[in-house]
Amino acid sequence: MQTGPVDILLTLYPMVFGLGVGAGLYTLVLYRKAHFWRKLADIYGSDWRPAPMQKHMRQGALYGTGIAFQSYSGILSIGVHPDGLALKVMLPFSAFHPPLFVPFKEISGWKQDWYLNGESTELSFRQAPDVRFVLPAEDAHWIQDASRGRLSLNHQGSTYASSAPGLSRAIALTALLSIGLLALVYVTSVPEFNF
Repeated sequence: MQTGPVDILLTLYPMVFGLGVGAGLYTLVLYRKAHFWRKLADIYGSDWRPAPMQKHMRQGALYGTGIAFQSYSGILSIGVHPDGLALKVMLPFSAFHPPLFVPFKEISGWKQDWYLNGESTELSFRQAPDVRFVLPAEDAHWIQDASRGRLSLNHQGSTYASSAPGLSRAIALTALLSIGLLALVYVTSVPEFNF
């Protein structure tokens, strides 16, 4: 039996259609995950320019109103310029994440309890008060030192500390682990399952 062009097209069509749907859904997920970053980019979007002081493969998290947050573990580049802070998501994760440049006068920061395994600092931006950026305290100290006093951070905490997302995450994780442990105890106590 010979295979003609129509047979080849009928064989390839489902594969091409499936790949197109998969790529479209993946693009939609990437676009949605960049929600808070795009809000900042609307105000602070800028071309990336090499900074005198830079660190790569850093971590941070963006959050705003609601429960959702977006973590950038090991994919952030941070640059400190004489007049501001530059942020960039590294390739190939940078889709819908244009580079940011935030002048120091737009930034305020304080101690935060975000990470369960270390100290963190939360940054707020004057023109985007509903978006917060959390980064490890050591990176915040480095930014403050590299800015030569142009960025002032309150490492004692603030009025926002009572609404720390880290605490709610710890409570949720404890509750989830407790439920999982109870389910495991229940399943192992049943002599056998009859299916």
